[in-house]
Amino acid sequence: MPSFSEEDIRRIREANDLVELFSERVRVQRKGRDYWCCCPFHQEKTPSCKIDPSTQTWHCFGCGEGGDVYTYIQKIDEVGFVDAVRFLARRANIEIKESA
Repeated sequence: MPSFSEEDIRRIREANDLVELFSERVRVQRKGRDYWCCCPFHQEKTPSCKIDPSTQTWHCFGCGEGGDVYTYIQKIDEVGFVDAVRFLARRANIEIKESA
């Protein structure tokens, strides 16, 4: 399985804004310093999913899911970590080196 440098993982994480990623699939609203939306992983009528832009993490108080940009892409696109890294790197136009 391919692996990536910690530096590449960090650069990719910093280059992909979590609020922007969520906004591509669900309606996101700012409330205070955080952003809220209806969770894309279960049906709900009122927003219970919080995105913290300062830490670039998310958590749904309804279903308990949460994480960072990598866990979001893994879950929303039903892919593994390696594919999530590749997708986010392409999205941010970051060239990465994969080692075997």
